[in-house]
Amino acid sequence: RALLDDARRTLAQADRIVNLARRAARGEAGSLRLGFSSAALYTMVPAILRAFLAHAPEVTLKLLERSSEEQIEMLSAGTIDAGFVRLPIANPVPALALRTVVREPLVVALAHGHRLASRRAVALRALAQERFIIVARTAARGLHDQIVALCRQAGFEPEIAQEATEVSTIVS
Repeated sequence: RALLDDARRTLAQADRIVNLARRAARGEAGSLRLGFSSAALYTMVPAILRAFLAHAPEVTLKLLERSSEEQIEMLSAGTIDAGFVRLPIANPVPALALRTVVREPLVVALAHGHRLASRRAVALRALAQERFIIVARTAARGLHDQIVALCRQAGFEPEIAQEATEVSTIVS
């Protein structure tokens, strides 16, 4: 009898711990350290985060804005749990699992008065004489190299007039 109240509290605590462990195993409790690139904020990340938090409101999110390459390093080191990266990745890590969440077209942004701006589609070759503003290689090596490689495949070397790290700066 002397131990009965303590035993009941201990069993109740054990039930709470088992329940919490089950919810955590289902991804419904605990914390998630999530990386994302700044460009992802303009596309799928806000909707995915809203849906996730509606499904798992007890999960504490720690959001870290980093380049895809930085996220790969952080995933390898265990400092983030998951990340939204943009392919291609310059130095992929075989031990990491990649899943496609969304596919986005690579597009060109042109000023309103530009001679090609009224076209519905622009062939890459039509941009051969243009000066490019693209993502800095230091910010997104894979994407930068992909753009340069696509231009070369189209038969020209892009004239890079400016590099920037943020999508909003590039588009502006």
